[in-house]
Amino acid sequence: MPRVFIGRTHDLYGKSLWELLCNLKDFGVGRVVKRTKFNQRYPERSWYRIINVQPEMDEENRCGSVTVRRVFRGVETPRDVTLSRTTALTDYQLELERLEDANASAEMPAIYRNQWNYNIQGRTEGGAASSGSAAS
Repeated sequence: MPRVFIGRTHDLYGKSLWELLCNLKDFGVGRVVKRTKFNQRYPERSWYRIINVQPEMDEENRCGSVTVRRVFRGVETPRDVTLSRTTALTDYQLELERLEDANASAEMPAIYRNQWNYNIQGRTEGGAASSGSAAS
């Protein structure tokens, strides 16, 4: 008789971020961590570089906030990002130290570089793209 599984399944693979960071010196500040879900879904590389870690030191070590520099699909975000909700997901993998510099120095493809310049640098304070001419 076949087994019938009841409930929702997940596609997470790896360890929680706190399982990785609690075993590293200085909570892994400066190390590179990648989310498996993003790297399986998209062909471009995505990773996080750990900048600051603030654990809450609870009994299970599953709460706290981590400040990271995020590279999503080969494009680095202009500001640092604080992770607090997704740190308990078992979807993180630690990048090997010898591969960290090789991945970080990878050149961004021209199509993503142009899109980044349009989205980030071409915006005004109101959030809309600047028109380039002033109406007088």
